[in-house]
Formats: sequence, structure tokens, C-alpha cells
Amino acid sequence: MISQIRSVIDALAVFLGEDNVKFPIIRKDQSAKKPNYPFGAYKVLSVSGNRNNRVEVENPDPTKVTDRYSKINTDVISLSFYINETNQPLSIDLIHELAERAIGFIQILGRDQFRELGVTVELIEPNVTDRTTYIEPIYEYQVGFDFRIKSVVNLDNTLDAVDLDATVEGVEFVSG
Repeated sequence: MISQIRSVIDALAVFLGEDNVKFPIIRKDQSAKKPNYPFGAYKVLSVSGNRNNRVEVENPDPTKVTDRYSKINTDVISLSFYINETNQPLSIDLIHELAERAIGFIQILGRDQFRELGVTVELIEPNVTDRTTYIEPIYEYQVGFDFRIKSVVNLDNTLDAVDLDATVEGVEFVSG
């Protein structure tokens, strides 16, 4: 799960970067120093999994039976882009543009990459929202959006098969 989230964020950083340099996107709520503005930050809002489904899968060994348990994981991610008021002539337009480009990557351009990672990425709301905060003595301008990363986790359980014919034939019936 965490590795898949990082892979999606890394793909976004490469897409948003310039001259083969990744755009800086960090994880929120950590103790590391902020990168230079502008930058992006993500937060994992929730992690959930649907109940397991069981399906018997073919096993090449006739003495074994394999059951596959599948669970769909859904991770909700909040992605924001930051700039502060001392970054003139950089403007809030820059982070809006970055957010719109990221949305385009998630909706269209990154689909093949996400498929290769074994995930589906979908927007929760396709609009950029203002998330500006006041950090004394300046405003830190922030815009962003939320999205889901869905993946399937499989667990195979292999057990010895029971040969019902041999078991029934091997039973002695005693009449009494």
C-alpha cells in the first residue's frame, strides 16, 4: 500500500518536473525541513479494504487445492501545492497550473503508468480547491485536490487435497 502510494506520487513528481528534475512533493506532517517554494505535499487521509473474496484457483499439483483471497484496498490521498507571498513574481497562478496539470495526469496521461503499477487512480472531485493558511507573519498559499488509489491484494492459501474416492473406499463399515 505505502509503496504504491509512493510510486503514484513519484510518477506525478516526474511528470510535473522540468529538465529531468522531479518536482518536489513531500509527505505532510513530518519533521523534515520544507523544500523551497513552490512544492507539493501529500497526506494519506484514509486507508480501507473491502472484505476478502475467496475463489478457488487451479493448482498444477493434483494433491493440492489453492484458495485465493482477494481484498480491494482504497487509499484516499490529499495533494496540495504551496507557495508563499514572499515568492513574488511567482504567483498563486503557478500552483493552480501545477494542480490542474496533476489532475490531467491522473485522469488521462498517467493511466498506463498506473496500470503497470497495478493500481487504479481516480479523482474524488475534479476541482482544485483553495487551502490557503496564515502562518504568521505571512500567508502560505495552498491549492489542491483529493484522489483515491485502488489496488487488489491477493493471498493464496494452499492445502492438501482430500481424495474423497480413496477416503470413502478406505472406510470399513461395521454392522452391529
